[in-house]
Amino acid sequence: PGRKVLIRGNHDYWWPSISRLRAALPEGMYAIQNDSVVVKGVAVAGTRGWLVPGSPEYTEQDEKIYRREVERLRLSLASLEGKEYDKLVIALHFPPTGPDGSPTGFTELIERYEPDAVVYGHLHSAENAWLLTNWKGIPLHLVAADYLRFEPKLILEI
Repeated sequence: PGRKVLIRGNHDYWWPSISRLRAALPEGMYAIQNDSVVVKGVAVAGTRGWLVPGSPEYTEQDEKIYRREVERLRLSLASLEGKEYDKLVIALHFPPTGPDGSPTGFTELIERYEPDAVVYGHLHSAENAWLLTNWKGIPLHLVAADYLRFEPKLILEI
Protein backbone atom coordinates (compact mmCIF):
# COMPACT_ATOMS: atom_id res chain seq x y z
CA PRO A 1 0.00 0.00 0.00
CA GLY A 2 1.00 3.60 -0.33
CA ARG A 3 3.61 5.17 -2.58
CA LYS A 4 7.31 4.41 -2.46
CA VAL A 5 10.24 6.55 -3.57
CA LEU A 6 13.56 4.77 -4.07
CA ILE A 7 17.10 6.08 -3.99
CA ARG A 8 20.17 3.98 -4.54
CA GLY A 9 22.15 2.69 -1.55
CA ASN A 10 25.79 1.67 -1.40
CA HIS A 11 24.98 -2.06 -1.78
CA ASP A 12 22.39 -1.75 -4.54
CA TYR A 13 24.42 -3.50 -7.23
CA TRP A 14 21.16 -4.86 -8.67
CA TRP A 15 20.10 -1.31 -9.68
CA PRO A 16 20.31 -1.15 -13.50
CA SER A 17 20.17 2.10 -15.43
CA ILE A 18 17.56 4.51 -14.09
CA SER A 19 15.44 4.17 -17.24
CA ARG A 20 15.39 0.36 -17.01
CA LEU A 21 14.55 0.50 -13.32
CA ARG A 22 11.71 2.97 -13.83
CA ALA A 23 10.29 0.83 -16.64
CA ALA A 24 10.23 -2.19 -14.31
CA LEU A 25 8.61 -0.49 -11.32
CA PRO A 26 4.91 -0.98 -10.64
CA GLU A 27 2.50 1.93 -10.38
CA GLY A 28 3.02 3.91 -7.19
CA MET A 29 6.78 3.28 -7.02
CA TYR A 30 9.25 5.94 -8.12
CA ALA A 31 13.03 5.93 -8.44
CA ILE A 32 14.95 9.19 -8.39
CA GLN A 33 18.45 9.87 -9.65
CA ASN A 34 19.58 13.44 -10.35
CA ASP A 35 15.90 14.42 -10.34
CA SER A 36 12.89 14.49 -8.03
CA VAL A 37 9.28 13.43 -7.76
CA VAL A 38 6.19 15.08 -6.31
CA VAL A 39 3.56 12.75 -4.85
CA LYS A 40 0.38 14.17 -3.33
CA GLY A 41 2.02 17.53 -2.70
CA VAL A 42 5.20 16.10 -1.17
CA ALA A 43 8.39 16.63 -3.16
CA VAL A 44 11.17 14.09 -2.67
CA ALA A 45 14.69 14.87 -3.84
CA GLY A 46 17.75 12.86 -2.96
CA THR A 47 20.80 10.81 -3.73
CA ARG A 48 22.88 8.03 -2.23
CA GLY A 49 25.37 10.33 -0.53
CA TRP A 50 28.74 9.00 0.58
CA LEU A 51 31.31 9.06 3.34
CA VAL A 52 32.07 12.67 4.18
CA PRO A 53 35.36 14.39 5.00
CA GLY A 54 36.13 13.78 8.66
CA SER A 55 34.73 10.23 8.67
CA PRO A 56 37.28 7.76 10.07
CA GLU A 57 37.11 5.59 6.93
CA TYR A 58 37.35 8.53 4.50
CA THR A 59 40.24 8.24 2.04
CA GLU A 60 41.54 10.26 -0.86
CA GLN A 61 39.65 7.92 -3.21
CA ASP A 62 36.36 8.87 -1.53
CA GLU A 63 36.74 12.55 -2.44
CA LYS A 64 35.62 12.09 -6.07
CA ILE A 65 32.55 10.06 -5.07
CA TYR A 66 31.65 12.49 -2.29
CA ARG A 67 31.81 15.49 -4.64
CA ARG A 68 29.78 13.64 -7.29
CA GLU A 69 27.07 12.78 -4.74
CA VAL A 70 26.85 16.38 -3.50
CA GLU A 71 26.39 17.45 -7.13
CA ARG A 72 23.71 14.80 -7.63
CA LEU A 73 21.79 16.15 -4.66
CA ARG A 74 22.13 19.67 -6.05
CA LEU A 75 20.73 18.48 -9.40
CA SER A 76 17.91 16.63 -7.69
CA LEU A 77 16.92 19.72 -5.71
CA ALA A 78 17.30 22.02 -8.73
CA SER A 79 14.90 19.77 -10.66
CA LEU A 80 12.12 20.97 -8.34
CA GLU A 81 12.21 24.44 -9.89
CA GLY A 82 8.82 25.12 -11.44
CA LYS A 83 7.14 22.17 -9.71
CA GLU A 84 4.34 22.78 -7.23
CA TYR A 85 4.54 21.10 -3.85
CA ASP A 86 3.60 21.73 -0.23
CA LYS A 87 6.34 19.85 1.60
CA LEU A 88 9.91 18.86 0.76
CA VAL A 89 11.73 15.74 1.92
CA ILE A 90 15.40 15.12 1.16
CA ALA A 91 16.27 11.42 1.05
CA LEU A 92 19.85 10.19 1.44
CA HIS A 93 21.27 6.75 2.02
CA PHE A 94 24.27 8.02 4.01
CA PRO A 95 23.91 10.52 6.88
CA PRO A 96 24.24 14.15 5.76
CA THR A 97 26.74 15.18 8.48
CA GLY A 98 30.13 14.07 9.65
CA PRO A 99 30.25 11.64 12.60
CA ASP A 100 30.86 14.57 14.94
CA GLY A 101 27.93 16.54 13.50
CA SER A 102 30.21 18.62 11.29
CA PRO A 103 28.84 20.39 8.20
CA THR A 104 29.25 18.91 4.73
CA GLY A 105 28.27 19.69 1.17
CA PHE A 106 25.00 17.88 1.91
CA THR A 107 24.21 20.07 4.91
CA GLU A 108 24.95 23.19 2.84
CA LEU A 109 22.20 22.12 0.42
CA ILE A 110 19.89 21.23 3.31
CA GLU A 111 20.34 24.76 4.67
CA ARG A 112 19.75 26.33 1.26
CA TYR A 113 16.56 24.39 0.44
CA GLU A 114 15.15 24.14 4.00
CA PRO A 115 13.28 20.84 3.61
CA ASP A 116 10.53 19.83 6.00
CA ALA A 117 12.50 16.66 6.79
CA VAL A 118 15.63 14.74 5.86
CA VAL A 119 15.59 10.94 5.92
CA TYR A 120 18.68 8.76 5.76
CA GLY A 121 19.70 5.16 6.33
CA HIS A 122 23.03 3.31 6.18
CA LEU A 123 23.53 3.28 9.96
CA HIS A 124 21.90 0.10 11.20
CA SER A 125 22.16 0.36 14.97
CA ALA A 126 22.36 3.05 17.62
CA GLU A 127 25.73 1.68 18.77
CA ASN A 128 27.49 2.76 15.58
CA ALA A 129 25.24 5.67 14.68
CA TRP A 130 25.77 9.37 15.10
CA LEU A 131 22.18 10.21 15.86
CA LEU A 132 21.62 13.86 15.13
CA THR A 133 17.92 14.59 15.18
CA ASN A 134 18.08 17.97 13.49
CA TRP A 135 20.30 20.22 11.45
CA LYS A 136 19.76 23.88 12.34
CA GLY A 137 16.11 23.18 13.12
CA ILE A 138 15.46 20.83 10.19
CA PRO A 139 14.42 17.34 11.36
CA LEU A 140 16.80 14.49 10.49
CA HIS A 141 15.40 10.95 10.64
CA LEU A 142 17.45 7.75 10.67
CA VAL A 143 15.10 5.34 8.89
CA ALA A 144 17.25 2.24 8.35
CA ALA A 145 14.71 -0.59 8.56
CA ASP A 146 16.66 -2.67 11.06
CA TYR A 147 17.34 0.38 13.22
CA LEU A 148 13.57 0.98 13.33
CA ARG A 149 12.97 -2.75 13.94
CA PHE A 150 11.00 -2.74 10.69
CA GLU A 151 8.31 -0.52 12.21
CA PRO A 152 6.98 2.44 10.18
CA LYS A 153 8.00 5.90 11.35
CA LEU A 154 5.86 8.98 10.83
CA ILE A 155 7.94 11.64 9.10
CA LEU A 156 5.32 14.18 7.97
CA GLU A 157 1.60 14.62 8.21
CA ILE A 158 0.00 15.80 4.99
